[in-house]
Amino acid sequence: IEARSATFTMVYEAFMSDKFSNTTLSETTRASYVAAYKNSAPLHNRGFGLLRKHDFQKVIDELPLKHASKELVVLLFKKMSRYALERDIIVKDYAQFTSVNAQDDDIKGVPFSLEEIHTLVQQGDKIGLILLYTGMRISELKTIVRENEHFCRGGLKTKAGKNRLIPIHPAIQNIDFD
Repeated sequence: IEARSATFTMVYEAFMSDKFSNTTLSETTRASYVAAYKNSAPLHNRGFGLLRKHDFQKVIDELPLKHASKELVVLLFKKMSRYALERDIIVKDYAQFTSVNAQDDDIKGVPFSLEEIHTLVQQGDKIGLILLYTGMRISELKTIVRENEHFCRGGLKTKAGKNRLIPIHPAIQNIDFD
């Protein structure tokens, strides 16, 4: 890439080509970068070396997205800028100063109340109790395998979570997992 004429899009394409040819990053990661790129449309045709903190920040501030989506755009800006800095496309990394200036709107889980747990027990809700006491997601239930009376194995989402050993709470030790 010619440093003086490199547009945001040119740096993005080179970054993506390099990032995904040398690693085994997941398709989810790729999709996150692609979505973040699409959300940075006002910068696509701008010279990357001419972009300053306020250019990156304006895009973030004006995005009508949730906090987590804005964080992905900031991450892309920072990764692209580091890539460009390492290749002498830019001389200063202005993206490092960008941030999401909005309250985190992620919805956090709320623990079950004792009354709700009691209702699950009274109704004999096998699936609900397994989910409650193992911390598994509904989609992970198909992977659950009982190892013995004290442990089961299962999980899907992350490398650490796949096929993990999960202690069986005494409250569900008598439930048939199959």
